[in-house]
Amino acid sequence: MALGLTGGLATGKSTAAEILASLGAEIIDADRIAHQVLEPEGEAYSQVAASFGRSILTDEGKIDRKELGRIVFSSPDKRKQLEKLTHPHITAEIEKQLKNARNSSKTVLEAPLLFEAGLENLVEEIWVISARLELQVERLKERDGLSREESLRRINAQLALTEKQKRADLVINNNGTREEFKEKIEKAWDDWLRRRSDKQ
Repeated sequence: MALGLTGGLATGKSTAAEILASLGAEIIDADRIAHQVLEPEGEAYSQVAASFGRSILTDEGKIDRKELGRIVFSSPDKRKQLEKLTHPHITAEIEKQLKNARNSSKTVLEAPLLFEAGLENLVEEIWVISARLELQVERLKERDGLSREESLRRINAQLALTEKQKRADLVINNNGTREEFKEKIEKAWDDWLRRRSDKQ
């Protein structure tokens, strides 16, 4: 089975995935799949457009992800509604990609909502990337231009990072430099491959 990679918003999951890819990992990106199901030809497009109305569509008829995000992060009910429409399609595609993976020991499922979407049974081990709250807020401001209030709203919309850490097989803190983080990921990956090799 594959390795699961998750964490809080702006903790460094994508950076971890990039490092793992450079080490030979095959990354299954749940966020990318979530984007695909919302494209006009995607499985969830028509249901989401019908449920949330024309205000979330661009002039070209695409779903405006920023507008949709603004709506769902300001209302837990709207967020649950969106998840109900999209998660089954996302999960089905993840299962398909996991099945088609060339080498399960080198396959990593990067999924921000791994626990929230009930995907933990699809992976053998779970790594949680963690960072201090103020660092998360700072990174969201730099990356997405979000205010502190909006950053906290989005962070708090997910399962608490402390809860994710409790359910992790390994917690990797990303409070320092990229080089320090890279060293931690490289060591964890070597250990993972060694454990998998010992089992075979």
